[in-house]
Amino acid sequence: MRRVAVVCASIALLLATLMVAAELTNRADLASLYYEGRSGPIVIAGPAIVRDSHAVFIDSGRLLSSPHSGSLPAASLASVLTRAASISGQPSQDRHEDAQEMSKDKESKQTKANVIFNIEAVGKTTLDRFSLPHLSNPSASHVSVSLTTPSVSPVESSVSVATTLSTGSPVSRHGIVAERWMDSKSGKSVRAFDPKLPAAESYAAVPTLADIVASTTNGKGLTLSFGSDGQLVRAFGVNKQLSESNPEWKNNLLLAVHGSDGAVRKIGEHSAPALHMRPEELIERMTMSASSLVNNLAQATTQAGATNNIIQASFVKGVLKVSFSDHGETQHATFDLSSKADRLFLTELQYVLDLPSRLTSVAALRNMLNDEAADLLVVSMSGLKYLIEAYGRESEQFVAALQMLDALFPLIHAQFASLFDAVVVPGADSQGAGLVQPIQTIVFLGSHATVLDNTDTRLIEQVLTKHKKEIGSIDFYPNLYPSTQDIMNLCYTLNQELAPLHASAFCPSVQNTLPNIATEAHRRRGRAAAPTPAAAAQQQMLVESGSHAKSKSHAHQQSKFTTQSGGDKNSGSPLGATTPPLQPTKQEIGKYQIVLWFSITISFVLLASVWVLADMSVRKDSMIYSSFNPNWERKGR
Repeated sequence: MRRVAVVCASIALLLATLMVAAELTNRADLASLYYEGRSGPIVIAGPAIVRDSHAVFIDSGRLLSSPHSGSLPAASLASVLTRAASISGQPSQDRHEDAQEMSKDKESKQTKANVIFNIEAVGKTTLDRFSLPHLSNPSASHVSVSLTTPSVSPVESSVSVATTLSTGSPVSRHGIVAERWMDSKSGKSVRAFDPKLPAAESYAAVPTLADIVASTTNGKGLTLSFGSDGQLVRAFGVNKQLSESNPEWKNNLLLAVHGSDGAVRKIGEHSAPALHMRPEELIERMTMSASSLVNNLAQATTQAGATNNIIQASFVKGVLKVSFSDHGETQHATFDLSSKADRLFLTELQYVLDLPSRLTSVAALRNMLNDEAADLLVVSMSGLKYLIEAYGRESEQFVAALQMLDALFPLIHAQFASLFDAVVVPGADSQGAGLVQPIQTIVFLGSHATVLDNTDTRLIEQVLTKHKKEIGSIDFYPNLYPSTQDIMNLCYTLNQELAPLHASAFCPSVQNTLPNIATEAHRRRGRAAAPTPAAAAQQQMLVESGSHAKSKSHAHQQSKFTTQSGGDKNSGSPLGATTPPLQPTKQEIGKYQIVLWFSITISFVLLASVWVLADMSVRKDSMIYSSFNPNWERKGR
């Protein structure tokens, strides 16, 4: 019985430890998505959100020799790419062992360029749901990994995920908390990567891949970012402040599709006219050019050994008609250029087919592609998101668009790889040891929220609407910027009502927003809510000594870019700011007390059990060594 008691006590202690660890992990996950000055005083954390962001590394130069196929932290993707390119200025300080393993061959091979295809509204769930052979397995030599993110977190926007990928840093360091947020000082709405605002107010607070390439090559490397979502384009571009401080750098190109007319124009300072596409060019490029969308789809369907699901495609009077196979059944879809969603998707796809030939048609750009400086080409495709939002996840348009992209991707991959076929470095041998090869990566930013069944936020928004008077606008969801000063009680109320929905209100301590303990006590006694000068000074000291001391140390170690694009040292959001101290809610305090006293009780039980065992007699007639004696009662004394 005593042994059983010891075993039970040990199991109970282990369970209590796991409970404490889970609670601390959840808070750490949420803290990694909080950035002081941009995140709201209240951040709504949804249920156990399925994170299905995915990446496929296409190994053109056999750089990725590791057969590893598993998971990789999303923030480590930039580490893999920079190590593969052998460029300095590692954007991420967190070096995951898988990232080092996947790029361990960098001593014997070099890579001339990184070509990244970001595909929005598609993740592992979408890949598994539809038959997409070329996107799932784009070549015989590739590595597929799941990009893991915090297990308990708010619903991250695509621009936040993209910035995490491009910087190798969590939200708590790069600061892009959503597509837009409310400035804590001015109270105005701020859009991420707004070129009209100073870089310190709306851009990432840490270097991106493009910043590293530009700085390492001193502006000689080509960095190009294209897409229909301007925020995603800028997320993978060179920081505005870095570009402005180096006006001699002309190789940083930002191109975007304009939804109003379907034209492709520059959204940065530099560009080449040959890379632009006028609205009237779209129909011509889609039908009559050698790289037209219709011709390439037709070739994909007739190619020997083709495994795609496209049956037929034709373009008549501004309407693209596509027939495709969906689980053995023939389906039909139409795309009308007069529809904004259709136009954005078709323009994106056609321009990606045209981009390699447009780059080689400009002598200056062709020379950049053929020199030894590292290059970065990023294509962010958001057209699928627009289609799913316009027609739904089960619509013929969305499914047909997926099949079109899948059918054309082998051609796209081959065209981008051919841009660097002639590039060698000094000392190249007959075995190709000196060849510099591009590495292409498909990054699926994650399935659309309507595809993931457990991310429906309508019920959560209904709860928030009930408290709209205290909360104010919910347009910045999951960040909330309450108008009330009674944040603590509002958090408690929201947690009570969100608990049945497996959601919660994360309420970190934000300086000058949440009252400290002394202020809260004064408020409850009916006194003035404003903190005393001593209390305010003490709170300032705690904040600086707790969270910002490490931030200043980190900022001191940043590269040249960091000192230029950082932001005010005295501001609440310095470069690389770590997570500020957390102000627990009443519900969190209750959980902590339960776990704490339960753990203490079990610890005493365990100690008592060990003490009882240690105090037992070890003589032969003890219970441990005794054997059954039927004449025990007759035993002589």
